Amino acid sequence: MKKSDYQYFCIHGFLDESLHSQMVLPGNQCQSLDVLITEDGNTIMGTNDNVIKNRYKDNSIVVDFLPPAFRSVIEQLKNQLIKQGLKNPIVYNIAVLPNPVTTPGTAGHGWHKDYNPIKDISDASKLWITFLALSQSEINTKFVVSPTADGPGLWNIGIDLALTSNVAIGHNMNLGHNYVGGTKNNLSLMYIRWYDAS
Repeated sequence: MKKSDYQYFCIHGFLDESLHSQMVLPGNQCQSLDVLITEDGNTIMGTNDNVIKNRYKDNSIVVDFLPPAFRSVIEQLKNQLIKQGLKNPIVYNIAVLPNPVTTPGTAGHGWHKDYNPIKDISDASKLWITFLALSQSEINTKFVVSPTADGPGLWNIGIDLALTSNVAIGHNMNLGHNYVGGTKNNLSLMYIRWYDAS
């Protein structure tokens, strides 16, 4: 695999001040919304997993479930993915993880890839995941993106940073990631999976 196959971004201050101040409010984060949007555009509420699942052909229905501020975030992330080379980024799953903590007995949630084919797309470069950290408090959690569990330093590819609010991170599925909680984990981590429908 070539180095160019590992695509990722990390942007501090991703949202402007006004939108960030709206998105740190739990009411704009859809933390407990669970809905399945089927391929034919029907919606099934109450799937009991706090995940918004979009199986429709585009984003037209899923955004209707989101507050205006959240819709703006989706649009900005979509535009960033287009800058990364995707032609038509479509939301597949949305989850907002409030106050994520380290898995007991481990150093984090463990380095892993969330790769699995979507809509018959097996090309990992067309499958992406984005994260947006949101907090009104100081946090000292850590986030790592790298090709393997050895971390980015070994390969000189990826990200190893202490999270702060309003940091957006994204990577294609040639890479994996690891969240490591600290002593101040008062944040919401917005997790969105995407695929390129082009």
